[in-house]
Amino acid sequence: MAKLSGSINISNTDIGEKIGDAIDSGIDDAADDIARGITRTSEDKIRTEDAVWRYEMLEAFYNSTITLSNRTLVMVNNSAEHGPYQEHGVSGTQNKRETPYSYENSMPPLESLIPWIEDNLAGTGFDPDG
Repeated sequence: MAKLSGSINISNTDIGEKIGDAIDSGIDDAADDIARGITRTSEDKIRTEDAVWRYEMLEAFYNSTITLSNRTLVMVNNSAEHGPYQEHGVSGTQNKRETPYSYENSMPPLESLIPWIEDNLAGTGFDPDG
């Protein structure tokens, strides 16, 4: 019977780097999962509120991940111009709400509202052009 022998030389540096790389990869994967989860939750809220129209809000989500030394920041944003008005509501002149948006100091973007008016008020006698 043959005798086999051998040795393995393992560098502590290599092991440390591999562990560090695996941890970094896991953090990146977790950050991506968190961003997708936040986006899905937000999209579900929009659908639950029956606030889907032309899918502008649903299609406007984007996310980014920034790693700063020992912290990873996940940011999910929505670039729809009318998003803040829809999310926070608007304080009217008669019905006040706790929101930074009001018709006294800022208006929702009309170019986003006019197509909704045309789609939803057609046949009611409302004419947005005249």
